[in-house]
Amino acid sequence: MRNTSARSAAVLVVMLLSVALSAQRGGGGGRGGGAGSPDGPPTLLTEYDSNEYGVKFPAPPHMSMFTPEQPGKFRRFFTEGRIVYLVDLMGTSAAVTVRYLPSATEADLRALQSTLESNPPQAKLPGYRKISVGVIKIGVHGDKDAVEHVYNSKDKDVTTTTRQVVFVHKGKGFTFTCTAPEKDYAAVDKKSFQPLFASIQFK
Repeated sequence: MRNTSARSAAVLVVMLLSVALSAQRGGGGGRGGGAGSPDGPPTLLTEYDSNEYGVKFPAPPHMSMFTPEQPGKFRRFFTEGRIVYLVDLMGTSAAVTVRYLPSATEADLRALQSTLESNPPQAKLPGYRKISVGVIKIGVHGDKDAVEHVYNSKDKDVTTTTRQVVFVHKGKGFTFTCTAPEKDYAAVDKKSFQPLFASIQFK
């Protein structure tokens, strides 16, 4: 049992690092301006609603939503468990990537928190600086535990702040990776990221 939990926690850690690296390289092949593309504007989604995963949430303020079913110009982005991609409509290069892991437990979440506190895999990123690691409450009722890791990293001369929120629901692991330039992060977190986590409904 412990070996299984350790393997699941290790997969969560690897998933976190791969998402972080993808975000640092610019995510889905574009930054900002997600509402338009050379092929014409996609149909804008107003919410994500999945009975399979048991989660529902609206597109947060100022952000455009894309999914594997309606990927817009981000079609190639939807691999490796990515289920939602959100881009700042105002073009500030803020984005949110949502990924899932088919199997995860609360024990895996606790193991992940311990790893992030003592030896975060994101420390391999250039310019990594831990801001915080802890447990927060998310959802419309504020009753779902999630592990949150906020940190800075650097790509060339640009410092990015990343907020990763990981939780378990219906035996699946979910990772929300929110990124914004450090100079814009506080404003984007207030107007988009925080409302997103406060609006998730669990079914």
